[in-house]
Amino acid sequence: MLSPAKRIQPKPRTDSLSPFLGLTLYFISISSHMEFRLHHILNRDVRVLIAPAPLGNIGVADCPVRTPHDASHALLAVPGSMTEEEQAVIREVREIFKTSYKVHCTGCRYCMPCPAGVDIPACFTAYNTRYSISKSQGMIQYYMGNLMSDAPSYAGLCKKCGKCEAHCPQNLQIREDLKAVAKTYEGPLFQVAKLILPLFVRKKKT
Repeated sequence: MLSPAKRIQPKPRTDSLSPFLGLTLYFISISSHMEFRLHHILNRDVRVLIAPAPLGNIGVADCPVRTPHDASHALLAVPGSMTEEEQAVIREVREIFKTSYKVHCTGCRYCMPCPAGVDIPACFTAYNTRYSISKSQGMIQYYMGNLMSDAPSYAGLCKKCGKCEAHCPQNLQIREDLKAVAKTYEGPLFQVAKLILPLFVRKKKT
């Protein structure tokens, strides 16, 4: 993790970069994303530190987690130890994520399997891609991921049983979010693709 002397570095110029890319480069320049997350958590005045549910494919297992009892990193365990500039980065990234990610799904898959066959994390990933990257990329991801798998797994299959919500550690309103995903992606073009794309899957198997 960061030593006191390397707590913060001059912010690189990002005038010609997108805000998201610029901040990503900034995070890399000061520490790994996991270390920065832990730094942010330890900066808060809390008595208990709880490790979150699986955080997707970010290589958590490969990241050494040091406890506040590690003397060489004790400074980072003191509430209020983050500089104002570091906290400003956190606030700026938080706002970017609010606009770029409509559903705050971590991909932990505790909601799975869905009794109706919906691949809930895949639906949310494609939905978020629409806002974080582009509409076309999100649509391609949604069609390919939910129509070309072994069985259809699109949001419209949801029966609103609510089983998924009982297991979601983020307390997401999954049924309402899936309804929004279906409304966004499952228009007339999707209905045509639903008939055509599975044919390619069957042809590939034969």
